[in-house]
Amino acid sequence: METAELKSLQKDEWLLSCGVGQAQSQPLAVRPAQMAKMLGVSERTLKNWMAQRGLPFTRIGRAVLLDPCAVMKWLQSVNETNPTATPKPPTT
Repeated sequence: METAELKSLQKDEWLLSCGVGQAQSQPLAVRPAQMAKMLGVSERTLKNWMAQRGLPFTRIGRAVLLDPCAVMKWLQSVNETNPTATPKPPTT
């Protein structure tokens, strides 16, 4: 299986686990670098969204953690309220 196909499959499973689907292998929290990779954006973009656009995250001491399902819901809400806004990943 090619890398692009594997990433697409992982993204599909991720989307299903946050919504109505059956997949439940979703981690509860990930670090910004992991989330950026899951979304296909740079870590800098993700941190800008956290600082300026209200992307939900949790800070425990120095560690910053993101809930993948909360991030997905945030992306959907941003895209629904303002379709021309920058945040648009992921698509299936």
